[in-house]
Amino acid sequence: MLSRFQACLSTCSWKYSPSFEDYRFLHRQLRLQLHLRSNLNHRNNDIIRFFSVYNNSKNKPDSISKNCEKLETMVNADTQVHDNSILLGDPVVRKNDEDEEPDPLVLLVLNTQVERKLFRSLWKRSAIRICADGGANRLYDEYSNSKMASELNECKVGAHCFIPDYVRGDLDSIRSEVAQFYADLGTKIEKVHDQDSNDMEKCLDFLQRLQAERNQRFSVVALGSFGGRFDQTMANLNAAYKWNGVFSNLVLISTHSLGFLLSAGSHKIIINKDFETTTCGLLPIGTPSESVTTKGLKWNLNKHKMEFGKLISSSNEVVEDFVLVETSHPIFWCTDLKYASSSVL
Repeated sequence: MLSRFQACLSTCSWKYSPSFEDYRFLHRQLRLQLHLRSNLNHRNNDIIRFFSVYNNSKNKPDSISKNCEKLETMVNADTQVHDNSILLGDPVVRKNDEDEEPDPLVLLVLNTQVERKLFRSLWKRSAIRICADGGANRLYDEYSNSKMASELNECKVGAHCFIPDYVRGDLDSIRSEVAQFYADLGTKIEKVHDQDSNDMEKCLDFLQRLQAERNQRFSVVALGSFGGRFDQTMANLNAAYKWNGVFSNLVLISTHSLGFLLSAGSHKIIINKDFETTTCGLLPIGTPSESVTTKGLKWNLNKHKMEFGKLISSSNEVVEDFVLVETSHPIFWCTDLKYASSSVL
């Protein structure tokens, strides 16, 4: 697929009129790769030539035209957009083949308590569900026996019945009856012996390979990332840095908080007011950020240096429809969620 991507780009410099399939293929490939800015920088001239040829074409479908215009704007602006509306709501359905395909949402269930409503909403929206070792126990204990039987009678196994597609880890936490229960229902269970990575990292490593095999970019939500043991929380934060740029999105979420890493550069953050409050923070975890500028916060930053031991931004507040952040170094964005912890999984 990459060779065709490069071929489509190269046709632009030859003043060749790309076909309808070339347009559709190229705009999807660009969309898949826009988050990997380093891979696009050296192709920008070819991309600009493509848009020039495309814009001068007479027979271009409107749906493809609109998508290409969006991509052209994003490439030129070089601003990464983080839209949290992908996380909750009804699954996105394509109306026809010309519609832009959404990034598949992957739910990664960790072994930490989470609020039931949040869990069920994310599960319903997800295209792939994977449990990290002991996360399968938590899922089983909540939705097994009579509850599970009721769910299985009402829906198709593997759809919205709380049967994970995969369980992965060193499997030192999952109980034998849980593993057997899910295996009998078709869940793929894999033991990974590598002790230099935790169970979340084992799952992310698998998802990275899976998205490459499917030629897709996943939006991954790691549910239960905060609120357990402090060292495990820090390991989850480390994973956000380690897999930075690998997925379309990598969101860490728990009952109370949501967060994701902002790479060095410009960002536009659109919060989901249905489940996020306006309380937010910017945290220079791991390394100082020499310059951070924001717009849309109650207490904005203007080329401030942020580092632990000095200035960080906590208990800030979103006061506009979106937030703009420009940072010289990676920095962690987090918001507060509306869900209460009275009912947990």
